Amino acid sequence: ISDPCRRAYALGMMAQALAGSDKTGAGRLVQEAFVVLTECVSNPQQRPRTLPPTPQDVGLSLLPVVESIDAGLVQEYFWRTASLCKYRRYVTVACLGRYDPSLASQWLTHSGSRASGSRVQDYPSFYFAAVTQLDPEATVGLVAGLPEDSEEQRKGKLQAWTQVIEMITRNSRERWEWILDKEMHLWHVGKKDI
Repeated sequence: ISDPCRRAYALGMMAQALAGSDKTGAGRLVQEAFVVLTECVSNPQQRPRTLPPTPQDVGLSLLPVVESIDAGLVQEYFWRTASLCKYRRYVTVACLGRYDPSLASQWLTHSGSRASGSRVQDYPSFYFAAVTQLDPEATVGLVAGLPEDSEEQRKGKLQAWTQVIEMITRNSRERWEWILDKEMHLWHVGKKDI
């Protein structure tokens, strides 16, 4: 596999398959995947394209694999993943919030994005899903307060509600799979592609 992010993801999926029977082998595969991701961030020329998934997407997607191998390693790989994040996307905040809600909230605030605005267009992409993950009640209030005077505002508000509903109507595993599929464009175990 020539794309380093896809190669790292493939290593992670092999690790996931081995996790039940060979935790040592699975651990080596995850370690190798993170070496590939770190090299990709350190040397962006080796990456042939800029489309998803990014190194941070793949790192985030592998955290549950790490958890299935050895929950004691999650913190180490959480920080290794955070180090892959060259910029903060709201999907990153939502994923990190699964493991460290306090840090995710700080990232959200630090990046100036507890943005306020009267229109959905005043908020970055995936903002409402990310803040729903961190504070569902406040997000429902925020979206409910968005105006709907024009057709554009009504469409924007509907998009915001869609993000909120996509997050709150799923359990933790389903949210994770939805983020992998819709935002990171990564296949996950159990997904039917047909």
